[in-house]
Amino acid sequence: SSIEGQAFVRTRRGAVVTAAGLQVALIPATPYTKEIFDQQFMRPDVDPRLNEYRRVTTADTSGHFTFDQIPAGQYYLS
Repeated sequence: SSIEGQAFVRTRRGAVVTAAGLQVALIPATPYTKEIFDQQFMRPDVDPRLNEYRRVTTADTSGHFTFDQIPAGQYYLS
């Protein structure tokens, strides 16, 4: 399977803009990752053990991203 989408961010002034050039991370939703996300307020970069499971891509100039060859399951996008 594949996962694709368009990422946006909110600026400090409240405007919504595309996440052009920013990293998008895909992390499998497991009991371990749920605990990490719950404890660290959606900041998976804090626990380096997650890097083994995390896939990262960079959003293009309009914020679009794609992850290919994804096994069936539930995931967090960050």
